[in-house]
Amino acid sequence: MGSNCCKKGEIRPSMSLQLERSNSPKDLANGKPDVTTEKIMDHSPMLRTIIWRRGNLIGEGVYGKVFQAMDQDTGELLAVKIIKLSNNSETAEKQFYLLSQEIELLKSLRHINIIKYYQTDISMDSKCVNIILEYVTGGSLRDLLLKYGSFSENVIKNYIIQILKGLVYLHSKNIVHRDLKSANILVTEDAVIKLSDFGCSRKMENGDISMSIKGSPYWMAPEVVLQEGHGLPSDIWSLGCLIIEMATGKPPWSEISNKASDIIKLISMPGRVPKIPDLSSDLKDIVKKCLNRDPSLRPTARLLLMHQCITSYSMSTSHSYVSKNSINGWA
Repeated sequence: MGSNCCKKGEIRPSMSLQLERSNSPKDLANGKPDVTTEKIMDHSPMLRTIIWRRGNLIGEGVYGKVFQAMDQDTGELLAVKIIKLSNNSETAEKQFYLLSQEIELLKSLRHINIIKYYQTDISMDSKCVNIILEYVTGGSLRDLLLKYGSFSENVIKNYIIQILKGLVYLHSKNIVHRDLKSANILVTEDAVIKLSDFGCSRKMENGDISMSIKGSPYWMAPEVVLQEGHGLPSDIWSLGCLIIEMATGKPPWSEISNKASDIIKLISMPGRVPKIPDLSSDLKDIVKKCLNRDPSLRPTARLLLMHQCITSYSMSTSHSYVSKNSINGWA
């Protein structure tokens, strides 16, 4: 990512995009943007375009960088995901198509345990796409694991409940996340989970299955690795891997190798599952059910919410995982 994509402290007069109505990405790559402005709903009764100022870098991945930003009208803190488009017109067109899919999916989601989307802007001078999202103060589960080490079982159960609620919502819309891991799960200061990064996600139409390899190796289901066709159950396998990560502080398989190619080979072997750490019997049972190599035998997210491990925790604690700032009506 170049530093020209909205410099720190620069006020960005937002030009919100409706990607399907904008000009060709080839024109964008060639410096000929002619973008249709569209006001995007910001989850409030009013329609408005956010004017924002970029702040510090808070994260980065393969596809872009994430910065803190400030709404110049309200002072609200935001997150802006900045993706630099390639100068190659064919590559830019592919990037643009994939981004449009992610954005359309984000626009359709409204749940307390899923990151909130505001709008998409384009920086015409530096050929960047800027996705404006909710800013989550606590960082990711990965950040917390690096800072505090492995989690207690009560913390794991609290987080599992919320992850499952987010998955129930996604799966009810036939959306498979496909990249569920600690780095893609954010936590607010009052311990509310937010599923994020829907760049690999896909809406499954009419019960179809995907044959592509999407996700990160440590958390990848066998049917994904073997390209046997995958759907919603692949997220359940990833959840099992995530529980192992929360309980040990490290991704599954990492005690064997830290090479992606080795992990892919291990997952491809018949009968192989990650090593399950020493957990209470009810939590271990959830992990075992999630890590069934036969996707048809894995429980759904809704069924897992009714598991004794979850229901007993919910009944025994008075701790609420619903934010005091949550909006009424969110599931």
